[in-house]
Amino acid sequence: MDALKKIQSVSLQQISTFNIITEESYLKEEKEINNECSKDNIYACCHIELSTPYLVKAYINVPCNGKEPYFSVFLTKKKYSRRLKKLQDYLNTAVVNKHSKVDDTQRQIILTLQLAKLREGAYKYYKSFSKNSSSIFDEEIN
Repeated sequence: MDALKKIQSVSLQQISTFNIITEESYLKEEKEINNECSKDNIYACCHIELSTPYLVKAYINVPCNGKEPYFSVFLTKKKYSRRLKKLQDYLNTAVVNKHSKVDDTQRQIILTLQLAKLREGAYKYYKSFSKNSSSIFDEEIN
């Protein structure tokens, strides 16, 4: 838990919010904050501000058994939220978890790498969208 809370300050300054949430909130893609973790998984919600009114929302499931975190990534414009398939695919490229002994430090490293990749991907795709007119952008997310 402490390792997860420290991630926000580890060279990830673009992340505007990073919170531990309940399993129910994770399943509903909401942001109800929870200070406790289930014994099997840790659920988190991460928001990355791109530029008004754009926001990337990521819902993260970190298995406590050392398996790789799972991300659901959304690009939000105003009140609309759509899954961005290319960004999802980008995030799912391999950051391999090869450790045999699981502890918080190793999970912190893996999740930090994944969040750094999330930020990099968010900016990469935001740049490609900002080159296009906003009407094209609207068509792509609808």
